[in-house]
Amino acid sequence: MAAAMVMDAAGVWSGSPWFAVKEAITTPKRMVTYLRASSRDTARSRSFTEKPCRLLKNDWTDAWERPDSPDPLGMPLQMLVAIECVSCGHAYPEAAVDVNFDPAGQVIRRATAVRRIRDIALEMIEEHIEPVERVRLVD
Repeated sequence: MAAAMVMDAAGVWSGSPWFAVKEAITTPKRMVTYLRASSRDTARSRSFTEKPCRLLKNDWTDAWERPDSPDPLGMPLQMLVAIECVSCGHAYPEAAVDVNFDPAGQVIRRATAVRRIRDIALEMIEEHIEPVERVRLVD
């Protein structure tokens, strides 16, 4: 985050840390999946929306990567193909673990314990301040 802000970014995308928070509406089984995941457990896939998205690998993403699988349809048609799977994943999250839409960035490995949103936000602020101040002193 600090590197992006030093380069004058207006903000950063930080989705992964929020999947393993106490306040998340995540089932226990899915929470464990996120907590055990590393960057090796993710893949860039176009299987849900046709746009590249980093997800936890599962049977769904693996099936779309097979050489005999069709290319994803253009947007928004691919989502029409995937919406049933996403809906079932929301309705039956424990049963659909192997096909759930589980977005996760390469930093998912940092989510090793269930934490509170407040603690993650304060940690991000603290990790941001020192490097940004150091760079500003050099200017």
